[in-house]
Amino acid sequence: MKQDNILFVIILAGLVLFIYLILKKNKMFKRVSKNFYWHELFRTNTGLNNDPLPEKEKYVNENLYQLVLHTLQPIRDILGRVKINSGFRSEAVNNKIGGASNSQHRKGQAVDIVPIDISVFKGFENIKNSNIPFDQLIYENHNGKQWVHVSYNKVNNRRNIMSANWNEDLGRMEYKNLV
Repeated sequence: MKQDNILFVIILAGLVLFIYLILKKNKMFKRVSKNFYWHELFRTNTGLNNDPLPEKEKYVNENLYQLVLHTLQPIRDILGRVKINSGFRSEAVNNKIGGASNSQHRKGQAVDIVPIDISVFKGFENIKNSNIPFDQLIYENHNGKQWVHVSYNKVNNRRNIMSANWNEDLGRMEYKNLV
């Protein structure tokens, strides 16, 4: 009995080490910056595959890297901890959640975030009043659930600042320019 337990522990330890080594080599579990990992940028709770198409993978990954480098990490530096609710979205994921067909999430240029240590609105205001480069900054409210959408475009950042609220009668978000 004792030998069986020892053998079980050895096999289990070997399996854990094997899994760790696989994950360590997997890009998804590597850091993009000091506070963000690749897997956070592809997370979805839809149960659908959220990988970019092979022919778009390099383009999407480069956009995500630029987004993190220029916008998301600087946001983390001024706001403290943030949770990424949505980053890159495959076509299937985007369709399932009702995202716009031209969404910057599809290109790896946008994330939806929620500050952990301050209110969502305060986080939005802090980003808006900072010098952090962004293309769009949107304070979104869907039936009381709030988040900040922020995007970065390495070619042309418009610094477009908006709010979006769910309109029950229309069955969609309504956007309003704030600047």
